[in-house]
Amino acid sequence: LAIDLGNTWARRGNLQGQADQAALFAAQFLPASDSPSRTRAAKAAAYYIVCHPVPGQREIDSSIPATCPASASDASLDTYAAQLLASGKVTFPTIDNSTGTYVQVTTPPARIDFGFGVAAGKQSSTQVKSATAHVGTPGSVSPMSLSLNCLLSAAINLPGGLGSSLSGLLPLNYIAPGPITVD
Repeated sequence: LAIDLGNTWARRGNLQGQADQAALFAAQFLPASDSPSRTRAAKAAAYYIVCHPVPGQREIDSSIPATCPASASDASLDTYAAQLLASGKVTFPTIDNSTGTYVQVTTPPARIDFGFGVAAGKQSSTQVKSATAHVGTPGSVSPMSLSLNCLLSAAINLPGGLGSSLSGLLPLNYIAPGPITVD
């Protein structure tokens, strides 16, 4: 039972990784508000799924092409991308009144055959995962980045001597990339 559950858990992780990466790959072609741009995004998702299949998918879905094409724009992906769009496995949800800047990819199902679960009356499990990616305009993004040295310096400078006390409990200079300077 532990082996079957472990295999199922691992396959679910593989499917989630496939969904995440396919959505990110498709997001390169956003915004997608018309049919040609949506087809390009779907072809990108199709390319990732075809080139990175999860074990057990082709046993259930024979429409997944058997060979990985040279690029995401390859014409051999047209039929499969159209099928992903028609079946709702690649969609472009409207979230926060934003049209065409989100893409959601749902993986083809994958079958996990059980070895020991048969004794409990369960032959296999079918799993599916999905992921959504969003692309925003540069004006809507608020990037935030601080170096480790900057964060540690801020910790040392806490008011009331708290930073010095913290430094005594946790030697901040051991995890800093260099000497901590007080800003």
